[in-house]
Amino acid sequence: MRGSSSCLVASLLVLACGGGQQAPKATGVAASAGAEAGGGAGSGTSAGATSMGATSTTGGMPNVVRPAVTIDPPAFTIFIGKTLQLSAVVVDAPDGAVSWSVTEADCGSVSDAGLYTAPEALPEPAVCHVRATSMADSSSSAESRMIITDQASGGPPGEWVSVSLPPISYASDAGGAQTVVVDPVRPSDFYAFVSPADNKTTFVFKSTDFGLNWKDVNTTAALQGTPWGAAIDPNPQRDPETPPTLFCPAGFGAYGMWKSVDGGKTWTDMFVNDKAFEPYSPFGNVDAYQAIVLPDNPPNHLLVTYHYGFKGAGDVQTNDGGFGESTDGGKTWVVHAPPAGFGNSHYIMPFDEKTWLTIAQRNDGKNGIWKTTTAGRVNGKIDPAAWKKVDTHEHAHGSFQHYLDPKSGVLYVPGFNGVRRTADKGDTWDWAEQNSGYTSAVIGTENYLYSNYRDGPKLLRATRSDGTDWAKYADEPAGMLGAPPYGNAASFDGQHWILVLGGHKSGMWRYVER
Repeated sequence: MRGSSSCLVASLLVLACGGGQQAPKATGVAASAGAEAGGGAGSGTSAGATSMGATSTTGGMPNVVRPAVTIDPPAFTIFIGKTLQLSAVVVDAPDGAVSWSVTEADCGSVSDAGLYTAPEALPEPAVCHVRATSMADSSSSAESRMIITDQASGGPPGEWVSVSLPPISYASDAGGAQTVVVDPVRPSDFYAFVSPADNKTTFVFKSTDFGLNWKDVNTTAALQGTPWGAAIDPNPQRDPETPPTLFCPAGFGAYGMWKSVDGGKTWTDMFVNDKAFEPYSPFGNVDAYQAIVLPDNPPNHLLVTYHYGFKGAGDVQTNDGGFGESTDGGKTWVVHAPPAGFGNSHYIMPFDEKTWLTIAQRNDGKNGIWKTTTAGRVNGKIDPAAWKKVDTHEHAHGSFQHYLDPKSGVLYVPGFNGVRRTADKGDTWDWAEQNSGYTSAVIGTENYLYSNYRDGPKLLRATRSDGTDWAKYADEPAGMLGAPPYGNAASFDGQHWILVLGGHKSGMWRYVER
């Protein structure tokens, strides 16, 4: 997985290849220059950071244009002790030479040729800057921002290992980590949303070392309940120094869909001042189930599904539930009423800002998978007629995670009797893996697809190039159960892919790929 190997966006994570070569670009994501093997993960823009040239006027003399410096890559995540070759371009100068320097102390070194060497120990904070200054005009320069992280493969490759969390009591039914996500611009940072006992304050555990160690960062006591279907801002262009926006349901507790803009420390309910769901909720609260951030305007274009059915005639709960949509980050909402037979407890699988699939919970195939190509609208207005049923596949309540292959565009959808897949955005389907039970989740790395079962875990793996050659790849440890909704995440630490699984009522688990 070094040198000429290709890079992958997994769980919306951008990763750079090693071997000192230019990393290939991923669709919609700017790739950065490669580092020494194990070097790190790129972020930022491919154009590089630029210091714009200035102009000046003296009396009637012509304008004088100062040099402009561009540095590439403009931002990079690099492991301690590793190297990265930087480059700089100077325009509007008779001499294109630059001098290199590291801005902060304890942040490593850079050679006269722009070869950056990260420090041997993590600085505090773990953010460094390398500056390229024009030799022709010292007032013109540009910086590259370095995120320094540990190389933390940790653990024996090929084995699932239990990871200790701070002592907590799980809820009796919905316990364990309901959702695990990885930061798309800080590959070492994972977040695990964990159900507490009796649905008291929800735990939001954060790891900054690829899932080895965890700390609860939530300080909002009012966030109480089951955090199924949580989400992170998937924008790969976010400034790594800016905390990610996170979204978290609070089922069977405070209800609603909660939002954090400071990396999970503080939370507010997005539905406190919005009453869009009132005509549809049979319980008088917003029983939110899943948050999904759409790719056209993250983290502002949101969809939030409803746990069960909407209110019907006589205020009686029906079998069909819809979902809410916001285009302003959750300040205001509109509701998509369901077509007949839509089902409930949906998970949404978007391809783009307008093409969405939904999958309902098990109902003997009566509800299944539905598709819209118009963002649920007819002639610009929300309309149930914008949806059509495309498959009978349904999920097992309390466990689901789809995987959209960023290279092939194939969507893998777990559920009862195995994994269905589509290569044409839901118009036609076949079996990727078929069984007599159900599959909870599918996630991907550079070369493999992984699946597990919530009550199994029945650990299976297939090659991404085939997608149907599923086989057991590791022993199932005693006490391990599969993942609840979106309870798996994967990241590349420069040497290995790391899988982190939040087990249903069984704590956290970690796997180093081999």
